[in-house]
Amino acid sequence: MTKTRTRNRRGEGVKLRQDILAAAADLLDRGGEAAVTLREIALTVGISAPSIYAHFTDREAVVAALVSETFDLLESDLRGAMEQAGPNPVTRLRSLAAAYLDFARRWPQRYRVMFGGLWSDTTVQPKAEVNSTLRMGHSAFGVLLEAVDACQRAGAASDTDPFSDAAGLWAALHGLAQLNTVAPLFPWPAGLLDQMVNRLALLRD
Repeated sequence: MTKTRTRNRRGEGVKLRQDILAAAADLLDRGGEAAVTLREIALTVGISAPSIYAHFTDREAVVAALVSETFDLLESDLRGAMEQAGPNPVTRLRSLAAAYLDFARRWPQRYRVMFGGLWSDTTVQPKAEVNSTLRMGHSAFGVLLEAVDACQRAGAASDTDPFSDAAGLWAALHGLAQLNTVAPLFPWPAGLLDQMVNRLALLRD
């Protein structure tokens, strides 16, 4: 049954935009990217499909905005994990790495779309949106970069190139996150994550 939504009062357009994104996120979580259609979003929110165009140019723009929000959520989770870990830079880095994998486990559909290429594909987005979408994920990566840099400045790591080490560690975390999803029955060795962090961040013994 179609839900009828109360018309927003003047100035409540921001709320409708958030309702649209929340509906898209719910559809994505439950049915994957194919489930995210303008029609289904409209039915979930209780509006007509054309009403979405006042906030998003097309379906791809909705997904791109959802990806941007998900990267913000990832950044928040990573920072939260480091704050809870205390002041030790190595402990903070390890907690960040664990939080990254936990995020991918909790939001498998969102994680898949985050790195699906849609948000950086200039062929499906208006040029005005490309510059912002190409920067998606940079802030989340910046948290990892800060953590690796802190280890080096504290003398806990042997390298002096935090960007390269953080990029390598991110690539490894992303690979493991995806493998955990597609190969859950593989006998992953105990302590694998710590080994990855040790080697790729060049932590000292």
